[in-house]
Amino acid sequence: MKCPYCEKEMQKGEIRFSDDLSAFIKFFQGPRWVSEEDIERIIPKNTVQLSHVAETYYCEACGKAVAYFDAVTNEDLF
Repeated sequence: MKCPYCEKEMQKGEIRFSDDLSAFIKFFQGPRWVSEEDIERIIPKNTVQLSHVAETYYCEACGKAVAYFDAVTNEDLF
């Protein structure tokens, strides 16, 4: 994949979050997407729970990473 910032080739890998916690705790501590309008809120209204593993591309030239997370539903966690 080409880096969207500098156009050089990126290395494929993963971002991993700890998977040794219970599914219930994971739901509340895992990564979440938050809408731009909700970033400043203490309790955001518009969020999406994300997977604990993401397909990631890293650019060694500019030091940036691009990640693709899958959205997770409650059924996926329990």
